[in-house]
Amino acid sequence: MKKIIYIFLFNLIFFKAWTQDVPLYIHTFNNFYLQNPSMAGYDGHGIIFLTAHKQIIADREDAPQFGTITFHSPIRNSRSAIGLAASYFKRSFLNTGGVSGTFAHRIDLDENQHVRFGLSVGYNSNSVDISLLDNPKDLYYYNTIVKKSTMNGQFGISYQLKKFNLGLSFPRLFNNYSADSTSSKGFYAVKNYILMTSFKFNLSHELSFQPLIYYRSYQYATTQFEVNGIFNYKDKIWTGATFRQDYGMSIMLGVKANNLSISYAYKIPNASQYNYANPAHEIQLALHLKKPKKHDKNITDNEQQKIDSLTVKNLPEQDITATDTTQPDVREVTKEGGHPLELQVNHYVVVGSFKFEGNAQKLIKQLKASKIGSKVGYNTTNQRFYVYTYNSNDLKRTLENYNLMRAKPGFEDTWILKIVNRK
Repeated sequence: MKKIIYIFLFNLIFFKAWTQDVPLYIHTFNNFYLQNPSMAGYDGHGIIFLTAHKQIIADREDAPQFGTITFHSPIRNSRSAIGLAASYFKRSFLNTGGVSGTFAHRIDLDENQHVRFGLSVGYNSNSVDISLLDNPKDLYYYNTIVKKSTMNGQFGISYQLKKFNLGLSFPRLFNNYSADSTSSKGFYAVKNYILMTSFKFNLSHELSFQPLIYYRSYQYATTQFEVNGIFNYKDKIWTGATFRQDYGMSIMLGVKANNLSISYAYKIPNASQYNYANPAHEIQLALHLKKPKKHDKNITDNEQQKIDSLTVKNLPEQDITATDTTQPDVREVTKEGGHPLELQVNHYVVVGSFKFEGNAQKLIKQLKASKIGSKVGYNTTNQRFYVYTYNSNDLKRTLENYNLMRAKPGFEDTWILKIVNRK
């Protein structure tokens, strides 16, 4: 009877769950790398994720639990990226640990379109907790059903158009089961795949909404849909929900302070599936490996706003050094999008650049109090709000106004923004 029970457990707990090399985490919206290796380095900087998931079953201390620590980062001065992952997966008496490494590469079709490829290769090791077996002889069934060590591999490809993403990954490049198990008969890696698509909508300058859809197909398991919806406020607070077919609904909430974020998810109990009828908890920590913005506490808020406004990061434009006083500071950027404040093809004398419109409006008020006329405009390419005091198609007149502004105390860093059509 015990032998029948163990075989049943393998088929119920192990076989259906482990046909997926990547356990089904709730947090899939902010770490695409877990589902698709081509997304390594997607954030533009190094990032470490630590994710832990535990299912709650009454009076069962051996309920399924799993966790992963991942690191991925672009390679400096290249279009390539690397990733590393270590994971564990415990269900009943069966434990699986694994490590893998990833190499990904990005091809730029133009400044807004990118195609990424990624390959992960690693190693899994399986073990059994003998203390949970009533009869150690039942190890025979473990040894005949599961390999003790296997290779694991994933391949992924993804396409990005601005804030739209579409991805396809193959999470099982190798068969992870023993030769005499039923799953080894006619194993095809391409029959195990994950489709993903997402788009980020800006509801306002501070609030965004990101829907995310997954479709998972496994050779020896039923297909599965998953729909996520996440609201994000200033990239500091986010909340949302996910619904996964045959699994149910989960809710999540996260906060970010400086380069560290923490997010919690709760799987709501349901009775649609025996395995997943119970609640589950999941927590995720993320460390963004990028330099924080410097802030001198000894200067006033107005002075800090002035410093921030004249520091523009990651602009694909000409940047003449400050030591070259014979040449005007002219920076060129392309025109994109249809924002209500979108800057048209022209020359602009810029005195401030901001990520949020509210900060730009504060500078407008300060300039008005000093009897300096100014306006605010937006550029979708850089996703920045610019405060400018003059604009003209005539570069000569623009230079005259530029020189007048730079001659004013406090405006020595004024520069010219040249908006051009994309070629």
